[in-house]
Amino acid sequence: MNAIQRYHYDRLQDYLKHLQKESEIFQLPVEHIIEIMEMEERMKQLYGNYQSSLLQVAELIKQYEREHRSVKRLISSHKNYCKKKCKKNTCKEIVKDFAI
Repeated sequence: MNAIQRYHYDRLQDYLKHLQKESEIFQLPVEHIIEIMEMEERMKQLYGNYQSSLLQVAELIKQYEREHRSVKRLISSHKNYCKKKCKKNTCKEIVKDFAI
């Protein structure tokens, strides 16, 4: 998956503005100018959606990392519990305790 580089976006926006200015200077058809303006607006909207998506992905990654740490703590406490249980009972009894 490729990321949208900010400088690519900025460069495209600059090109569209340049096209719009040239179109007005050379008095090109209004439809052409409108098409350029619509394209500029679509690009802004797409990039805005992209940035929002990145923020959502960043939040999901943070949530995943928190859950990952929680699972590691759970595994650690489980191992400690099993070690304590092994000292008190035989390990075969531990298997019975955790059997489904």
